[in-house]
Amino acid sequence: MAPKKEGKSGTVKPSHPPYGVMASRAITELKEHNGSSLQAISKYIQQEYKIEINKTALSQALKKGLESGDLTRVKASYKIKKKNGESEKSTEKKVETKVKKVLKKTSIKKADPVKPKKSIGKKKRGSKKTGTSGTGDTITTAKPKAPKKD
Repeated sequence: MAPKKEGKSGTVKPSHPPYGVMASRAITELKEHNGSSLQAISKYIQQEYKIEINKTALSQALKKGLESGDLTRVKASYKIKKKNGESEKSTEKKVETKVKKVLKKTSIKKADPVKPKKSIGKKKRGSKKTGTSGTGDTITTAKPKAPKKD
């Protein structure tokens, strides 16, 4: 068992951080798009801190997070609420990195010399035409047959 410290009043201090801190860390580490469920949070805490979960303490910590505005509830899941300035800065950084990547790719590529295309002539779709290419071969295009419907 983990070592426990006794204070002056004789209370036993737990060897893990408060449930609110553990829950917020679990939500950020799980990185689920629609938020993390209570079951997923408790499973993460059990694996990470190797403790037995007190479900009432965990649910109370999540309720306090909702009341303080740190967490938001999406259906039966919890998400960490983003701050206004935080979301704008993160999107600006993402756009800047994408622009830099595109610029690097375009600067590395060398311009290919443009080869002139040989023009055979305009072909209409579905009609039969014969023509000659530059090599003297005869080209025939036929109308594709439509599949039978039963």
